[in-house]
Amino acid sequence: MPRTKVWMQVGSVKDAVEIARACEPDVLIVQGTNAGGHGLARGAGIVSLLLEVADAVEALAKGGTVEEMPLLMAAGGVVEGRGVAAALVLGAAGVAMGTRFLASAEANIAAGYRDEVVRASDGGQNTVRTKIYNSLRRTIG
Repeated sequence: MPRTKVWMQVGSVKDAVEIARACEPDVLIVQGTNAGGHGLARGAGIVSLLLEVADAVEALAKGGTVEEMPLLMAAGGVVEGRGVAAALVLGAAGVAMGTRFLASAEANIAAGYRDEVVRASDGGQNTVRTKIYNSLRRTIG
């Protein structure tokens, strides 16, 4: 019988553990601070975060706290094949990409915006972070 798959996005080991215990999602999207400006104000890059989340959630599964370890998807800073390959080597089942698709011809955005996405470099210094996620999280708990 088909069933709905539950995907949850997390930006910290603490959130991954809490969500794994609370609702045992099928997939955890692990988003590092390399993400396109809408993530956590504090956190870790995808490389270290993915490894830490994998270890923590695997420990929950081995200890019987959760029935099954969810698949892990990497997000944040993945813009081309080398990033996808790196995520897979780190143990991710796949990647979730967002901002990168703004550069595609199919994106329904202003040409100037698309051009700026392509032109941008040194994302660690030039990505503008928002506080929306953190404010929303405090509001809804």
